[in-house]
Amino acid sequence: MRSAQHRDYLRLPPRPCQWLFYQLPRTDNCPELTTVHLPSSIKGLGSECFSGCSKLSSIDISNVEYFDEATFSGTSSLTQVTLNATIDEIPVECFLNSGLTSITLPDSVEEIGDRAFRG
Repeated sequence: MRSAQHRDYLRLPPRPCQWLFYQLPRTDNCPELTTVHLPSSIKGLGSECFSGCSKLSSIDISNVEYFDEATFSGTSSLTQVTLNATIDEIPVECFLNSGLTSITLPDSVEEIGDRAFRG
């Protein structure tokens, strides 16, 4: 599987967001999370990392090189993101039911998963 291959390469824990959320003040399913400042060392975001964070409106993911499935599903307040110029895949349901109104895909994107932008 593609994401497992990326995890090995980047030496991230199996669920990098589980690790990431230990570093952030949050409650279960992050209902009150509005802004995230990721350290530049975070290169990948795991499956459902910010899923259900309906108030998340600001996150800089310009250093993130890969996402797993449903990373931003249910982020209804997230209207804009800037993708890393080297991203090659937008996984299944990555932005499902997000609030995105527009997105610029870099030329490097080779694959867009099912329902990546539905909703």
